[in-house]
Amino acid sequence: MNIRKIHLGRFSLEIVMLILSIVMLSPIMFQIISSFKNRFEINRPLSFPSSFYMENYYRAIVDGHFFQLLQNSVLVAVLTMFVVVIISVLASYPLARNSGLRYKLIYFFFLSGIMVPFQAGMIPLYQLINWLQLTDNQLSLVLIYAGGAIPMSVLIYAGFIRTVPAELEEAAQIDGCGPVRSMIQILFPLLKPATVSVIVLNIIPIWNDFLTPLIFLSSIETKTLPVGMWNFIGLRTSDYGPIFAFSVLTSIIPIVMFLLLQKHFYKGITAGAVKG
Repeated sequence: MNIRKIHLGRFSLEIVMLILSIVMLSPIMFQIISSFKNRFEINRPLSFPSSFYMENYYRAIVDGHFFQLLQNSVLVAVLTMFVVVIISVLASYPLARNSGLRYKLIYFFFLSGIMVPFQAGMIPLYQLINWLQLTDNQLSLVLIYAGGAIPMSVLIYAGFIRTVPAELEEAAQIDGCGPVRSMIQILFPLLKPATVSVIVLNIIPIWNDFLTPLIFLSSIETKTLPVGMWNFIGLRTSDYGPIFAFSVLTSIIPIVMFLLLQKHFYKGITAGAVKG
C-alpha cells in the first residue's frame, strides 16, 4: 500500500512538473512559431504558419543590422569575462588562502559591491566615463560590467579555492614551481567549474542588458543587441514577424551556452556555496 502511494505521489509530481514545463516553454514556442508567420498570419496567434516565411529573418538580419550588433555584443561579453576571470582569480587566491584580519576586511570590501545597485551610481558613473572620454566606446561597457561582476565572482572563486587542497601547491613548489606558475598550471585548471559558473552568471545579464548600453552608447557601430532590437522595433511597429525573428536570433546564443555548460555551472555553484 505504501509503495502504491509512493508511485502515485511520484506520478502526480511528474504531471505537475510537465504542466509547469509546458507553461514555461509556451512563450518561447510562441516566439519561434510567430517568427515564421507572414503579415496576415501574425494576427492569428493560436494558428501555425502555412509555410516557413523566411523573409522575417532576412529583414531582421539586413534591416536590423543583426550581425553588426551581434559582433558588438560578443566583443563586449568576451572582453568583460576575460577581465572578470583574471582579476577575480588573482584577488580570490590570497583571500582564500589567508585568514588574517586585513584579508577578511578586503574580502568584505569586495562583497560590499554586491549591495550597491547600478542605478544608485548611474549619474556619477556617467560623469566619470564622460571625463575619461569613453562615451560611445565599448570599453566603457567592459569597465562597468567588470566592476559589477567582480564582487560576486570573488565570492564564488574564494569559496571554490578553499575546497582545493593546499598540498597540491606545496608539492608543485617542492618541484620548483613558482607561485605564478603554480596558480596557472595547478590551480586554474581545477577552477573550471567555478569559472563556468562565473561566466554563465554574468554573461547572460550582460547579454540582455538594455539600460547601460542605452546610456553610454549612441552609434549603430557600437550598440549591442538589446538596444539594436529596441531601435528595430521602433522602425517596424506594425510588422511583428521580423521582430519575433530578431528576438529568436538574439536568444539562441545564451540558451545554447547555458545548455552546454549547465553541468559545470551547478557544480561550481554548489561547491562554492557549501565550502565558502
